[in-house]
Amino acid sequence: MNPYLEFVFQSQQKLLSSPKETLQETILSNIQEALEVFDIDRTAIFPMSKVKIDANDLITVTRYSHKRLPVEYYKSLEIDKFLTSLNKRRGWYFYDEKTIAKSELKWLASLGKEGVKQYGNIPIVCFEEVYAGVSIAYFKHVETSQEYLDSLTLLAQVWVMLWQKSSFSHP
Repeated sequence: MNPYLEFVFQSQQKLLSSPKETLQETILSNIQEALEVFDIDRTAIFPMSKVKIDANDLITVTRYSHKRLPVEYYKSLEIDKFLTSLNKRRGWYFYDEKTIAKSELKWLASLGKEGVKQYGNIPIVCFEEVYAGVSIAYFKHVETSQEYLDSLTLLAQVWVMLWQKSSFSHP
């Protein structure tokens, strides 16, 4: 069996059986575990809404000593262009180090200056609409297979679904 998919199945069980009082903490803990399993340095989960981002309604998690991006970082970028570019996608897309370095997009160029070598986004689609996004940053080069991408996409969908549930459950 795909080792990534095995982790996803175990995560789903843990997440779906979590009491709603501790769901947010369980999601954050699972994201932290996933960073290790998938060898990701930083991730963010964000809604497809500038208003929600302005209201700090997003999650960022990092491992090691990599800088956790504060919500203000996202607010300072060309967030409208970022959300528009994500909204046009229906699957993973990656930026390699060369593309990041040459980018004229403020948000992508700033990642390059920080040392990001690869960056990807997963649009989370629900009822044919992009509902949220999950960004993935690597400060090194990582080989990704289709199994890796499919497994991470499935896990990201669960995170987003439960994150939204936990947001509705807590004022």
